Amino acid sequence: MAEVFRFRDSRVSSLEEAFSVLEKWRHMAPPGEGDEAVEELEAALRFLKGAGGPVCAALQLGLAMTLGNLWRERGQKAPAMTAYLRGLEVRSELDLKTDATRNELANLLTQRAILLLEEKDGGAALLDLDEAIRLRETLPLESEPVYRWGLAAGWINRGDALRLESRAREAVASYDHGLEELESLEPTEWVRWRRAVAWNNRGLAWKDAGCSDEAHESFEQAVVALAECEEVRSIVTREAARLQRGDDPRKVLEVVSPWERTTPEAAKVSLQARHAIACGLCERPGVTQEGGDWIAETTDWIEEGLEVARAWETVGDHTMRPVALDLFRVGLRVYRVCQPQFLAEFVLESLDPEVSEGAWRDDPDFQASAVEALALALKESLERGVTEGRSEKELAISASLRAADERLAGLQQF
Repeated sequence: MAEVFRFRDSRVSSLEEAFSVLEKWRHMAPPGEGDEAVEELEAALRFLKGAGGPVCAALQLGLAMTLGNLWRERGQKAPAMTAYLRGLEVRSELDLKTDATRNELANLLTQRAILLLEEKDGGAALLDLDEAIRLRETLPLESEPVYRWGLAAGWINRGDALRLESRAREAVASYDHGLEELESLEPTEWVRWRRAVAWNNRGLAWKDAGCSDEAHESFEQAVVALAECEEVRSIVTREAARLQRGDDPRKVLEVVSPWERTTPEAAKVSLQARHAIACGLCERPGVTQEGGDWIAETTDWIEEGLEVARAWETVGDHTMRPVALDLFRVGLRVYRVCQPQFLAEFVLESLDPEVSEGAWRDDPDFQASAVEALALALKESLERGVTEGRSEKELAISASLRAADERLAGLQQF
């Protein structure tokens, strides 16, 4: 194995040094060393630019993929996509007769597909995943378990892409292919976790197709796959399946909440659990005629969840945003109907960066939901004034709603 060099001036002057850079960073940079990794990977790619031959092409492919993965892990999607494209520039020079090179090309295509899935471009992701699967099906799967693992990942990610394209039953078939490949691997906790992810997503696909019994069976399989797990990733995946299966969301939240500030996957499940709890409280028949205890409990669940999501926004992780939006909309409804005097405060706490760090100031869905709720609440306040008289309380509510609406309009001008 080549010596791992330190590049003080980030210049690479030989193939040996370029290989050393790849070996050093291909399994991701430790926290705090991302800038150094980017600098050295870029230096190696500059050295290889214009170099011909399959060896240099394979090295450039690996370096570009590593750089793309690093950017994606840091939430920088545009430079990640650019890096993946740089790797594909040399595909015509690759020696695809070698198993390792075909596998590496399949790896890059899969990584780019995952980025496309994050961008909600299921159609483009499918093209990459189909090619990656074709490449991996030519590899010696029986003798090299890592190749079979990659093939399974391709099928499972393909299922995710099909779900994104609203092709639920095709997605189920793709997940089944992935599960079949995983069955041939040693059942390590990592493999059991991947199987649980596939079963859980298969359940979501059946749910999309309106097949509740099949969905429940898949969620059950996901829970069973991780019954005796110890790693946080596995525990969170199991609890996500339990939540989808219909288990008590409070119990799910109790399990995952210790990691919601440190693990994005746990935070997402904790928000989903809070959403389920809040909806369960406020969607009961006749609930608006009950006393106020349920209102305080519901809004507490909502505000706790939104605060967790905003904390992740401050570090550049936006993956909780769709669930946070669902929570926000429930909060808008509860405050508008039950406590309109606090609606403006709730809106600004979520959308005004001067009130809360990580506020969703620029998100059009949050903005549209807030503007609609404020307008409806103001209309209802004016109607109450006509029927009940313009009390000081109603005047204060109307004034706060108008002020919040003006503040939102002002935020959009910057």
